[in-house]
Amino acid sequence: SERILKHVLHMPKCDKFTPLDNTSIPTRKVQSVKDVTAMDFCQPRTISDALVHYGDEMVGLTPETAEDNVEEIMNDGSTESIFKVPKEGGAAGSNLDGDKPYGFDHNYVINRHDDDDANSALRLAAILSHPPTRRSMSIHTSAPGVQLYTSNYLSGTNPPSDLCKGNSKYSQWQGICLETQTFPDSIYSTPPEATDEFGKGRCFILRPGGDDYLHEVHFAFGRMP
Repeated sequence: SERILKHVLHMPKCDKFTPLDNTSIPTRKVQSVKDVTAMDFCQPRTISDALVHYGDEMVGLTPETAEDNVEEIMNDGSTESIFKVPKEGGAAGSNLDGDKPYGFDHNYVINRHDDDDANSALRLAAILSHPPTRRSMSIHTSAPGVQLYTSNYLSGTNPPSDLCKGNSKYSQWQGICLETQTFPDSIYSTPPEATDEFGKGRCFILRPGGDDYLHEVHFAFGRMP
């Protein structure tokens, strides 16, 4: 199995993301993907290319090693190898602890652009497509963020195969998640300052008798043009 490596991800409205600390919790900063180009999906990219770039820029691997890791799966989808951050940790500024599986597990900020429908609360979060089968899926949401996760911690034994469809083994980079949301760990006891970009994606605190919470997400499935 090629896993998710031949899928193409496009997030044209997501030109910012929320960086993580070494426990995968947002630092409460918002950063442009232009500053960390491995995080940039403003133009369509295959997951394989993105993981090679991430391995180089964020994990601190040599470009050759990052490419070899992806190629091993492309050539042998049944491999049981688990690709990890070097023991000494990731690249400078990445906050990646050593000896842990790597891949994307980040919240992206969904921006409203001038070409959005002013009468709609929905914004385009992502388009995921699979050129070999021409299948595609687009996601629109009223939520401020979308979490991209590339199943970094699947290991082939967790979950055990007897709990999986057809006794399959689900391994690293076997699946991809696109989860619309408010920003992780964004609880504020008082309203944030207007200049606080992270605060614009804050979560809602539900109180008895208080306001209801609602966010919409629409999935559309089709064929690539």
